[in-house]
Amino acid sequence: MHCAHRIRAWITLLLLLIVTNRTQAQQNPKLTPINYGNIVLTASTWPFLIAEQEGFFQREGIDFKRVIGGNTTATTQALVAGSTDIAQMNLVNLLAANSAGAISS
Repeated sequence: MHCAHRIRAWITLLLLLIVTNRTQAQQNPKLTPINYGNIVLTASTWPFLIAEQEGFFQREGIDFKRVIGGNTTATTQALVAGSTDIAQMNLVNLLAANSAGAISS
């Protein structure tokens, strides 16, 4: 019986250490930066706005930054130059950039 109490105490201690470490990791997460290029804010960006507002990106370890290009050319150039990691544009913009040699497979 005495051994069973000792085992329970060790298991409890172990669980407390795990919970404490997990809580500390959640309070001080190392976020991965992602720069998201977009021409303008439209209804198609609402999922990103909601995800930001609700903290979905941070919970997944992402430091989400929006980069508004203002026009198609600036947004495409930012993507090609590496100023943005991803960008939202229509297929016509993507094909035009590819035809001009900006994007390679």
